Amino acid sequence: MAAKILVVDDELVICRSCEKIFSRAGHSVQSSTSGRQALELLQREEFDVIFTDLKMMDVGGMEVLRTVRQHHPTTVVVVITGYATVASAVETMRSGAFGYLPKPLTA
Repeated sequence: MAAKILVVDDELVICRSCEKIFSRAGHSVQSSTSGRQALELLQREEFDVIFTDLKMMDVGGMEVLRTVRQHHPTTVVVVITGYATVASAVETMRSGAFGYLPKPLTA
């Protein structure tokens, strides 16, 4: 079954790579290079899965995660980060993330 996926990362190369991978697998993919832009998009659209970077310049992944949990409780959220720590992994999972992936993302 195809999913509607949103990728949120301030690194454009991450967004484009994820778009390519998920699109090839038959999913519908959109991306956002800012947390604020992603939150605005979430007011207009619903997604099955959201991959969000943890640390971004404007609105971070934790705020994206908390907003999604509050307004779209059935949406799966996976946090990705280049700054993986046990503490941030525990915090994101306790906040309702489905998964926590360290960068770089590899197959």
